[in-house]
Amino acid sequence: DPRERLVWVFDEATADEFLIGRHTSQPGIFFSSAFEQEISDAADDPVVGTFLRHVAERRVDYLEECYRALGCSTEEAHHRGLLAYAAYVGTMRLGREVPGRVPQGDGYRAYRRHLISTLVPPKESRPIMG
Repeated sequence: DPRERLVWVFDEATADEFLIGRHTSQPGIFFSSAFEQEISDAADDPVVGTFLRHVAERRVDYLEECYRALGCSTEEAHHRGLLAYAAYVGTMRLGREVPGRVPQGDGYRAYRRHLISTLVPPKESRPIMG
């Protein structure tokens, strides 16, 4: 089910353990936030930049595939995939650059629920058409 896949991806990508630098329950799916931030800082390196572009493109492609499976047009799936990935990258960057702005504890868990409910259409919704 594409909704379940999206919920799983967002849940894993924004897990408390992930943002504090530990690995998630599925090693190899996501890197620790510390690793992602360090490698992102080296994006100007030709090898690192190529790797980062490849990883980001695969992640966005996967999100787009899920949104298309929910009935989004190609264009809307692309926009939703970019928005979802931007939310993920932005949350990571905020945690590093302005950590006081990212909620902690129960507030962060509420933020995660909001993020998922915003980015994943509910099951009872009609097919998405763009």
